[in-house]
Amino acid sequence: MGDVAIFTIHKSKGAEFANVVLVLEKEEELDFITNPDLHLDEKHRLRYVAISRAINNLFITVPTLDNGTAQILESLDIVDIIRV
Repeated sequence: MGDVAIFTIHKSKGAEFANVVLVLEKEEELDFITNPDLHLDEKHRLRYVAISRAINNLFITVPTLDNGTAQILESLDIVDIIRV
């Protein structure tokens, strides 16, 4: 395994990484993708900063993902959903 670095979103600002993992506590936090409000919602902006650090691979994990949200994400044609 290669080097692993763990940063908070704030500490990663301006940096780039080959692979980024964003861990969300609940499915509703995916709203920064499904219903973005980057102008008024600070949490949306922070999550955007996190995902924009990825050069090669971005992984977003949530404990559960209902079929409706999965369909919305898949319709954006920017993600591959992998259920484990």
